[in-house]
Amino acid sequence: FAAVQELYYIQEARMRFREGPSVSRQEAAQQDKVLLNKDDFVERSALLAAPIIFQTRVNPATSCPFKGSTAFIENEHAIAVTQVCAPPFQCEEDFKLAEQHTFACPGDASKTWGEFGLAPVEVSGDVGYSDILYS
Repeated sequence: FAAVQELYYIQEARMRFREGPSVSRQEAAQQDKVLLNKDDFVERSALLAAPIIFQTRVNPATSCPFKGSTAFIENEHAIAVTQVCAPPFQCEEDFKLAEQHTFACPGDASKTWGEFGLAPVEVSGDVGYSDILYS
């Protein structure tokens, strides 16, 4: 403890309150210069980037390969039309007539239309939509 107290008394004068900076701006500007050696390209490097997500989309099919799936979709669509299109609300006839607007089995791959405002791209033989994952 005595060593800490002795160190304090030795440096006490430097810790007193000052009026203004201890060195001028010109002196400080000269002291703060740091020389940087920058190599733009080094052999070993690491790149940190946000993950890229890739999603594939398919068009809705008009029918399902299994009868149970088709019956389920028809039933769910009937419930949706009954609840959503009930007065005072109205639905377009297109929605009422096409079950695939509610649920649908996957159909052929979507290659021609945009999704999420993105154009489709091909990655490893799959056509889909890529974007940077962010929140």
